[in-house]
Amino acid sequence: MLASHDFLQSSMNEILSLQEILGLLSAPDVKVLAKSFRLSVQGPKPKICDAIESMCKKQKSVFTTSSGQLTSTVTKQALSLLGTCYRINRNVKKVFNRLLLVFDVTKGTEDDTDFTISIHSSNNLQHRKHQQLSAVLMEGMGRVAYPRYEVNRPTPIFGNRDELLEYEIAYQFLIDAISASDVSQWKVADDVCTQATERTPPTPCNKQLPVFL
Repeated sequence: MLASHDFLQSSMNEILSLQEILGLLSAPDVKVLAKSFRLSVQGPKPKICDAIESMCKKQKSVFTTSSGQLTSTVTKQALSLLGTCYRINRNVKKVFNRLLLVFDVTKGTEDDTDFTISIHSSNNLQHRKHQQLSAVLMEGMGRVAYPRYEVNRPTPIFGNRDELLEYEIAYQFLIDAISASDVSQWKVADDVCTQATERTPPTPCNKQLPVFL
């Protein structure tokens, strides 16, 4: 039902790349996949995944004439091992992130990675990445339950929707700058900081809030 209303995207619609599918597969399934293509490699899952991807780039299958077709063949086989797989629609996920930002202004979009659900059977559901969204979804499905408690926040952080959207943009600038710095992409980080500095917020800052907000 959620997939039919575009809330979720299905792997059957080719939403996942081979690299993403390999990341979702369990280590035993990755070994089975490698063995099915007569790929002799031993070691941990990342090493086997690298070998499979390397094979797709360098070799040609007996049934194909290009590495691209081989990738398609391997992807199809990997999907059959993975089973039904769903991913939250990017636009829907963006709205969820914005809602989470209201409740946690320091982590709203920091964990903004693709959230994927892999279903092998009705009793075997696995979720990958995005811990906040997974917690919301698991509670909604009745898989987990959290204690009820009252939240007392007398000081409003966002006065209106525009302030929330403006903070979301500013926070994304911060995350982009940190991400670029973590991999020593200093020019990219500097460009992000410059863009953030030159951008004039349409709404004045609330002087009563802490400096980091």
